Amino acid sequence: MESLKGSLPYRLIYELGNAFASRLELVPLIELVTSKCREVLDADGVAVMLLDAESRELYFPYFSDRDPKVAERLARVRVPVGKGIAGEVFQTGRSVRIDNVSTDRHFYSGVDKKTGLTTRSVLAAPLVAKEVRLGVIEAVNPLGREAFSENDLALLEALADSVALAIHNADRVEKLRASQEILRTEVSALRRDLARHELLDEIIGVSPEMAEVYHLMNSAAVSPISVLLVGETGSGKEHVARAIHRMSARADKPFMAVNCAALSEHLLNSELFGHRRGAFTGADRNQPGFFRAASGGIIFLDEIGEMPLAMQPTLLRVLQDGEIISVGDTRPEKVNVRVFSATNLDLKAAVAAGRFRADLYYRLSAFPIQLPPLRARRRDIPLLAARFLAIASERPTAYVHCIVPAKKGIVLARR
Repeated sequence: MESLKGSLPYRLIYELGNAFASRLELVPLIELVTSKCREVLDADGVAVMLLDAESRELYFPYFSDRDPKVAERLARVRVPVGKGIAGEVFQTGRSVRIDNVSTDRHFYSGVDKKTGLTTRSVLAAPLVAKEVRLGVIEAVNPLGREAFSENDLALLEALADSVALAIHNADRVEKLRASQEILRTEVSALRRDLARHELLDEIIGVSPEMAEVYHLMNSAAVSPISVLLVGETGSGKEHVARAIHRMSARADKPFMAVNCAALSEHLLNSELFGHRRGAFTGADRNQPGFFRAASGGIIFLDEIGEMPLAMQPTLLRVLQDGEIISVGDTRPEKVNVRVFSATNLDLKAAVAAGRFRADLYYRLSAFPIQLPPLRARRRDIPLLAARFLAIASERPTAYVHCIVPAKKGIVLARR
């Protein structure tokens, strides 16, 4: 075998080993391994069989074959450890070359019966990494030849070491990612619970009207769609938007608030989508804009009803395609941002009057939340008054207004 190894194409082995090691996702890695090994061995098919430690069975996560139907059937096949040629190789840890499987006592014909494949000749090598047996790599039926050669077996053995290490690393990465996702989900759930408790400190109300708002906020927090907050000035639209953000899966990402009424059309475009250096007078450097700054998080467009009509198609394109174009640039860029908007105007009336685009309105109002004014939830007034008094009592040196009893109701007194 040593003389045979001296004639192996080490350059090819080195390049394939590097290619395998660069893949950190298990399924794409195994697809690459089987297809490349089938190519270099000029075989009818190559399979990687991995161990299911619980059932003590070998299974086929992927099989590269000229007939895709064989691969589909193999995906449902499991072979007990110790059964068949692959099972024997797994147990003994020794590679084998079988020229004619019909004469081998370990050959398990059940796989051929389940897949429709006719196996004549087999190469099999164990996959061992860090002294742990992971499975077996197997090649069947050389093309244009009666059997595989000793060189073929030496090549498969040399590749098996790289394949095993790559699979071991990819499996560890996959488990780490799975643990990370579980942890992220748990943290997100805890964060939402914490935000719900904090909600009682920031958004005060026990009236039926506010109970409905809380219900909608909880629903909005677990949804990915746009939210439109509608209510009079002072009804707490931004507080509600921030609370939904803290309860959502994007809580660890930015929340960027923009007042659309405070900026001109030109400045708003630049502030939202950024600008390139030299795009206009005074643009002495690149500006990323709020949408890029909010990447992965939420952008809150307050007073959306005041957005200039000429700029509305640009925002519509962002909502439809998830792309922005900086002022002075021509190339669109993908952004991952959830859009919240708020208004104290009747946007339906603005659409009817031609001051607001109907298509933009329907995009923004996918999840509308109507915030009731205080006069519509009188039950909450004593709670708010108590909160204001508590805040005032924490600032003894300041002049504050207090609510004190009077013969005909209550009055505000300075202390």
